[in-house]
Amino acid sequence: MNPKSIYKETNELYTPIHEAGKGTCGSITFCARTPSAASSSTTSSVAQGAALVAVKMISREMCRDRIADEIVALERVRSSLATDKNNSVAKHFSTLIDYDSIKNGVSGWLVVSAVCGFDLERLRVMVTAIIQPSSENDAPRRFPLPAIPEVLILHVAKQLTQAIGWLHDVANISHNDVFGGNVMLDVSASSKEANFKFPTVVLIDFDRATLDPDNMAKGADRSYTYELIYMLDNAGRASSQETHVLEDVIVPRESMTWWDAFRNFLVINKGQYLQDESASFAKFWERFGADIDRRLEGITDEERRWVKELIDMVAKKEVRFPSEERVREVLGE
Repeated sequence: MNPKSIYKETNELYTPIHEAGKGTCGSITFCARTPSAASSSTTSSVAQGAALVAVKMISREMCRDRIADEIVALERVRSSLATDKNNSVAKHFSTLIDYDSIKNGVSGWLVVSAVCGFDLERLRVMVTAIIQPSSENDAPRRFPLPAIPEVLILHVAKQLTQAIGWLHDVANISHNDVFGGNVMLDVSASSKEANFKFPTVVLIDFDRATLDPDNMAKGADRSYTYELIYMLDNAGRASSQETHVLEDVIVPRESMTWWDAFRNFLVINKGQYLQDESASFAKFWERFGADIDRRLEGITDEERRWVKELIDMVAKKEVRFPSEERVREVLGE
């Protein structure tokens, strides 16, 4: 959809800056909120101060019901966070700010808080390119293996399982589309100084979400979560010669390290055929939670440096978040 159409379709409330991404049912565009957007009846007071937002607009007419479903799901997320005393998981979801009124079960657009970062699929692709050059002419980048540090894998595993577990247990929602492209790392809070902060996991794109799901839908979310963590770990470890060795290998108990046990759990519980048989997140945390917390609390300076180098490298190539100056320019300020 061209910029003029976005401005018109959103009742002249949101001025497009540039495209942020595309999905199966809509495109995401970074937009500046016009002054009149603050008075929109559906605008969330939580995010009224944000000048930069992300607008999701349908790409096909047949997707209008999916936009409506996403609005309903995000409304439940927002209301569940408002009533949950422990809403520390709020950082893992984009805030629903505004939307086109749902009529006869369909809608044309919605607005959420913008995420400054990149998705896990882009991280996986970039790391694979680093350690598996596409041709003999491409010199492999010198990078310590695993190229995705174990502490970053554990950080993602902790935040992602907590976010999806909260969706299941508190909001009673299944996401139904957990894969690398729908899990972002928000780098906005990361510091360029010595106190670098790990990026925050943010789960996006709720247009396939189901309210009040059955055990099979929740199990599918869990199995795909385990698969995503496993694939990230593989991407950071496998060289072109080792790829076949790392595929779905169950390490014998007698020679098992803690990381082998962690990977074994992921292998056993990942995959589209497990569904409701996949292990609960409670079982995952009972088995590995204490050790994950201990490892993350005891990150070494070298590990922090490796994570920072990787995040900075991917962000430099993948993040095209509009600056405050650009937002003011679009608004004519």
